[in-house]
Amino acid sequence: LAHTQQSGEDVTYGLAKSNVAFALLHSDDEAQHDYALELVGQIRDIAVRRRYSRTAIPMVDTYIARDRIGQGDIDGAIELARTAVDEEINCGGVIFAPMATNVLVEALLKRGGEGDLAEAQSAVDRLAAVEVEPGLVLYDIWLLKMRTQLAQAQNDDTAYPDLRDRYRKMATELGFEGHMAWAEAMA
Repeated sequence: LAHTQQSGEDVTYGLAKSNVAFALLHSDDEAQHDYALELVGQIRDIAVRRRYSRTAIPMVDTYIARDRIGQGDIDGAIELARTAVDEEINCGGVIFAPMATNVLVEALLKRGGEGDLAEAQSAVDRLAAVEVEPGLVLYDIWLLKMRTQLAQAQNDDTAYPDLRDRYRKMATELGFEGHMAWAEAMA
């Protein structure tokens, strides 16, 4: 990160910041959490100033929304995630649309207000309607995770165990450690 900063090249420095920030946000090191969020804010700032890819904005906003859920700012997380999902899907983003949708769905289910379950279902349906290459496992696994969460929230005792088991199997077969942990945490 220090080396790329010396280069004076915003794109290179932005990529380095992104890699460090996202790695730290996925680690269990709570001491680095604030530093990672500071880097994410810097990435967003240089993207807004058009000195780095503007496609980073919904990605960064997704991580910020996820953090807001953890901080208890559910309404703020929902608004930010909605915007990220809209921008990703409307602009043809395929890599972060599933994760952004998942953050929105989790926030809506956590809030559990009137209409939240219906909006969560609509968000999943919207993502499922996005045309992607067949077998794009990033879409498949996120959709399966969200469908499982929706079945649980709807108290669907028939669909939930089947979806949960399929999600666990897929996560394990793909070796996606994060999804494996989420799947195992499902009752």
